[in-house]
Amino acid sequence: MIDIDIALEKVLNRVEINNSIRVPILESIGLIIAEEIYANDTIPPFDKSAMDGYAVKYRDTIGSTKVDSNLLNLVGEVPAGHPSDYYLKSGEALKIMTGAPIPKGADAVLRKERAHLKCNQIEVLAEVSKGKDICPAGEDVEQGELIFSPGTKITPAVVGMLATLGYDEVTVYRQPEVAILATGDELVDINDDLKAGKIRNSNTYSIAAQVKTYGSKFKILGIGRDNLTKLKEKIKLGLESDILITTGGVSVGEYDLIQDVYQELGIDILFKKVAMKPGKPVTFGVYNDKLIF
Repeated sequence: MIDIDIALEKVLNRVEINNSIRVPILESIGLIIAEEIYANDTIPPFDKSAMDGYAVKYRDTIGSTKVDSNLLNLVGEVPAGHPSDYYLKSGEALKIMTGAPIPKGADAVLRKERAHLKCNQIEVLAEVSKGKDICPAGEDVEQGELIFSPGTKITPAVVGMLATLGYDEVTVYRQPEVAILATGDELVDINDDLKAGKIRNSNTYSIAAQVKTYGSKFKILGIGRDNLTKLKEKIKLGLESDILITTGGVSVGEYDLIQDVYQELGIDILFKKVAMKPGKPVTFGVYNDKLIF
């Protein structure tokens, strides 16, 4: 019997990183990035408005209040996605939308609620400081900046950033495939009727759910009956996957046959018992580069 920390160390020492594959970003959720991701562009690529309002020169707003407002001539508008070639002069304002490029000559955005439209002029109801409500180019990301390193788990937020950076695919480590085999003559499938002495095979489903939760694919091998030849066939099939998890059959009962099968197949057993409750008779072995639990 060994300590649980030693058992964990023995397992991790035999783990190898899978090769990498290229996948579309919407198929990458939960996977692990296997490349360095750099910004090909500056984000945002231009100075843009953070608010709906008016592009102004901040000096034209100095001293403005609701009771003593400055007047600016409204000379046009700048919708999002449509840069303006107009050079803003003192005493002028351009209506601007959130996300629209800041026109030349402007150095602040006066929020819509802090202005009053009056024919072709606006009343400035409050001062704004230089750069107010402007998102400068490169505020989020500078071109050439390292954004993600290998080992980063892909979340919805990571997918959003990859899309922002122009990546429609990403290199990730291949998901390991985990084969699952529940053993025992007492087991029946979960949709079968319970007969005398039988229980439903719930272990397969709880383990498969854990495998999926932690970012792997599962392969269900069904139920292994208490028969040496049939168990051997099932386990050989499981060794085609990266990892094999079996349940039952590793204690000291007359029908606990898993250890015998492992021995026949030449599986190298690293430990058979761990000092923990429940789960003391847990076995871990390796077969070439396959991990067996």
